[in-house]
Parts: sequence; structure tokens; C-alpha cells
Amino acid sequence: MTKAISLLQKNGRLAALTGSTVLSRRDFIGTLMALSVPMAARAQQSGDSTPTSNAQALEGMAVEPKPDFTLVAKFMTYELDLLYGVDEKGKPDPGNARKKLGKFKFMTRSWIKEGQEDDNYLGPLLELSPGQKFSVLVKNELHEMGDYKDYGPPAPSVEDWYSIINQKTGPSVFLHQDQPLGFPFFNTCKPGSPVDAFQVDTENLPKNYNWTNLHLHGLEIDPHLFEPQGTSDPKANYITVKPGGHYLYHFQLPDDHPSGTFWYHPHRHNSVAIQAWGGLAGMLLVRGKFDEELKNYGIANEVPFVVHDPHYEIVKYPEGDEPGIAKVGRFLDNQNGLTDTTFMVSGRYQPTFTIKRNEILHLRHLTATVENLTSFRITPADDTISTIATEGIEGDNLPFYMIASDGIAFEKPVKKNLMVSGGGERHDLLLSISEPGEYLVKMDGLSTIQFFGTGPADQVLAKIVVTDDNAGSPETPIEKMRFTPGIPKGGSTGDIRPEEIVRRRHFVFDMDGDTCRLPFPQFRINDETYAYDKVDFEIEQGTVEEWVLINPTGGTHPFHVHVNAFQVKESYSAQVPDAKLVGADAPIVQSRIDALRTIDSPNQWRDSMIIPPKGYLRVWTRLYAKRLGKTVLHCHFLAHEETAMLQNFLIKPKSM
Repeated sequence: MTKAISLLQKNGRLAALTGSTVLSRRDFIGTLMALSVPMAARAQQSGDSTPTSNAQALEGMAVEPKPDFTLVAKFMTYELDLLYGVDEKGKPDPGNARKKLGKFKFMTRSWIKEGQEDDNYLGPLLELSPGQKFSVLVKNELHEMGDYKDYGPPAPSVEDWYSIINQKTGPSVFLHQDQPLGFPFFNTCKPGSPVDAFQVDTENLPKNYNWTNLHLHGLEIDPHLFEPQGTSDPKANYITVKPGGHYLYHFQLPDDHPSGTFWYHPHRHNSVAIQAWGGLAGMLLVRGKFDEELKNYGIANEVPFVVHDPHYEIVKYPEGDEPGIAKVGRFLDNQNGLTDTTFMVSGRYQPTFTIKRNEILHLRHLTATVENLTSFRITPADDTISTIATEGIEGDNLPFYMIASDGIAFEKPVKKNLMVSGGGERHDLLLSISEPGEYLVKMDGLSTIQFFGTGPADQVLAKIVVTDDNAGSPETPIEKMRFTPGIPKGGSTGDIRPEEIVRRRHFVFDMDGDTCRLPFPQFRINDETYAYDKVDFEIEQGTVEEWVLINPTGGTHPFHVHVNAFQVKESYSAQVPDAKLVGADAPIVQSRIDALRTIDSPNQWRDSMIIPPKGYLRVWTRLYAKRLGKTVLHCHFLAHEETAMLQNFLIKPKSM
């Protein structure tokens, strides 16, 4: 307690303890909080049923003020429209490519704002402002018992992998050696080898599906993945909130933090993929100058456009008016693309957005997919509506404008008619349509470029209905609009200059096919497996480096680095569509490959971007002077990250 008294005295507040001056309870508690965050964090991580506040950690002298946000992880059941396979007569047939839409009760894990529940399985929208101090209390109520006993799924066992590796036929396409995958498997274990012949990397096996934590994706804040929050201990383990436990996070946004589109999701290694497949994620907005400038241009119609790919297995099919039952699919089925997937937008199947003629619609596009790329293009639903379309290899796509990526605004809009994005990416889009009618937002052409010839089936994401009402032409056309760049062009925090770079690092995102090692296949960065208690490299605060991210395979890997944006310099792919897979669709597939490696704005700042197939991504990064601690970079295909495509690094103080 002496240290607390000393700090209070230093701040001129000691008199309050003796009663000679009135000291607000808020000021007193705030001072204690500054001293006690690590201690409280350790107490909260234990999973005690009674909350331990920061102030209570100092001899129980005060009560923690109410957190700004409380997120509760709970088992929930939601009514969703989902697709399932059927035969020619419409009867359920899981292996059939023919699809039918049905109503289901989806059993999943969800974020709930304490005291509030709604019918959207995604988490609540959180809003912040640059410079804001805020706290988030994460409570874990994922008790797998009683009504929630069968929510599952079970974690994969060695025997589960064994049966997949040894199968010679079946639906697991990417394991067939006679398929044109272009990837060799090393058969150190032959069919019939005993189970105990496997070498098992237990740290990177999916498990503990009800342990959770929180990652604020894209925010430029202190590292917050390892215990305690902001630690620089190389051996620190993950912040872990077990069922019945809770954890209080404290954050401070910089005063100059970009205003834009961000999101949040769990990041507890071993459980993140299953939790994210179920929808344990939500959008986060930083409101500021970007919003003011949009308002000044008269743009008021803002729509969250969160693309998510819940992976599910069907427990019971719909019968008459009775909905079916679905729950999150097993890890190995999800990883191998065997479960059903219905692309959802902001928690709904093919929602409809209605706008007036010439009205500007602002879409906050978040690719919250877990194991899929997504594409975005707009076409008329009626082929007779064609005068405003842009002809090209994709056909009659309508133009739209990108004005920000990953929460960082561009100076001027970038005109596009096709976008391909990977998990974690955010893009602010503007569009305006002059002719009334119905239009479709399509996700297509990706089925052969995602992962060795596999990928999502073509789907319609949403519908846009344009009414006869005329909003009138905007005073400033979209292409003439100008915005304040989310990160300034010059100065010590703006565009990186070549002479600032002090080192180049290479990161190879690759996989091995050793059939005698589990997990299988083995996802790696620089041929290393992952361990929570090691640091792969250290870097001093304020340092500027070039990172070359290499992908030698025909798959794709969305790259993400925590708490520190990078500047994109080059994206390259040598991938050529395989005629055996795509046939006459080769030009369309090539257009998707070209789109996924497009740099949308010169010197564009990002925190998530696809490493193209058989290619590389070259970025420049500046480690901000005020940020320290142990953090990570990884592939945002979360089944890849979960099984070791992940590295820890340490941002350390600058040496004198």
C-alpha cells in the first residue's frame, strides 16, 4: 500500500486520505487502477466465480468502476436460413452439390452485451473515439452442461486424423493424390501403420473450445494477447478466460488513431477457429474525422456488411414447419471443407438493402470469414438493366469506390468493379446507382484459387433494391471526393522512406505433408512449429523494416499482424489457372487472382492482406515508439493459424 500512498501524494491527493480535502471516488480508484492492472489480470485469469477488480487487488480498498463494455461469451441458439445438400427430389443428401435453403436452429457460441440479447448471432457493435481510454470486461459463461451439454463439437483425436490420412476414397478432395493439387505428401506412415506411429505436436492440436479471450483486430494499441496484458515476458502464456471466469482489459487509443472500420474476436490458441466458425466476433468502429468528412459530403446511409462463413453440421433436417437443428462442425471437417457453408451478411442470408436512385450507400465491408476468401461484385438482377454496367471479363459489373482499407482512409476514392478479400480485411465502399431495379452482390469465381483447387461455392451475398425515388445527384461526385488520409503522408509517423529501413526479414508461409505427423498437414512459418513460450524474433520500438512474405504453394494465406499496420509496396503471383480444374473459366479465375493481389492505393497502409498463391507480399513496417510487448503475426485462415502458422515476436525498448 506504500506505493499507492506515494503515488497519491505525488499527485497532490494525500490530503484526501486524511479527510482534509474532498477526493472523488473516481479519482481515487483511477489512481489505484494505474498501479494494479497486472495483479488484477492475474487474479481474473484464475476463473474465480467472484469478480476481482483492480482496486480490490490492492487490499480490498475500493470497488472497480463499471467497465465501458462488458462482453459475455455464451451458448446461444439462433434461427438462421442455411443451405444443405439435396438429391434430385429435394431429399437431404449431405454429399450432393445441389443445395436447398431451410430454416434451422443454429447452436453456437456468441458474444452478448451484458443484459442485452438480440436475434443476431454476431456480437454487438462497439464504437470508440480517437484518444479514448476504455475498458472491456470479458465474462465466460460457456458452461458445457445441462441444456448446453451437446453444443460441442468434440476436439479431434489422433484416431480422427488417422482415419482421414489413411482413406483412399471419399469426399476429402485435397487428400487425394490423384487430384491436380501440385503438393506432395510424404508417406512416412503408410496405410495400416499403427496409431502410435504418429508424432503428435500437442501444443498445436485444437482443444479447450470453451476457453476464450479477446483481440481487438486492427486497433493500434498495446499488445493484449499474453498474460498479463502488455507483458514483455518471452515465456508469457495466453490470457485465458475459462468458463466461470472473467478478465478486465484496459486500453488507450492514440489521439491520432485512424477513424474507421475494425472488429473483435477471440484469439485463444487451440480454440479460436471453432469459436470464430460459430460467429464469436463483432464489428468495432472508431468514429472521428473520417465520419465527419462523409457527413459533410451528405453521406448518411451507412450499412455494416459483415461477411461471415459459419461452418456447421446438420443434426436434424427441417420437416414441414419445424426448423432443423445445426451446430458448429468438427474441426477436421471444417478444415477440409466437408461441412456445409452458407455465406451470411451481418448475420443474415442474402439481406436486402433499399436505396433511392443516385443515393450514395456506404458499405462497411468486413471479411469476417474464417476459412474462406470472398469476392464482391455488383450486377443487375435483370439483364435488361445494362446501360450503367461496366463491361469486362466479369461481365456486367457495376462500378463502386473504395475509400478506406483496414480502417485507414485513402486520400481519394479508388474506382473498382471487382474486389477479392481474405479473413480480417475491412474495406469502406461507396456506391450509387442511377437506374431503379434489383441488383445482386455476388461472391463467385473463387472455388479453385483458395486452397489447392478447393474453395467456396458461388453465392449471392445480398440484394440491393433501387426505388424510383430520386435522391438527386450529389453536390460532389464520389470520384471527386477527398479525405484526410488515415495515416499522414509525411513526417515521422507517415509514409516510410527507403532510407529509414534498417533490416529485411523473410517469412515463408508453407506447409508440409508428412503423413506421420499431427496435426496434418503441417502449417508452418519459416519451417518452424509454434510454441507459446518462445519468441521468434525481437525488434526495437521505432525500428523500420522491410518484410517479404513468401507463399510457395498454390494456396492463399491472409496475413495479419497485431497492433501495428504496415505499408504495402508490392504483391506478386505466378499462379496460372489449372485447365484441369477450371476449363473455359480460366479468364474469370485469372481475374480473381489479379484482384486478390491488387494494391488499391499507392503506399497503402494495411494490417491484413492476402499473400498470393505462388507469390509474395512485400511490406514496410514501422514499430511505433509507444508500443511495447509480446505480440504475434499469423495466417488469418484460422485453421492454419490454429495448427502452427503463427509466430510470436517482441517489441522491446530502444537501446540507448
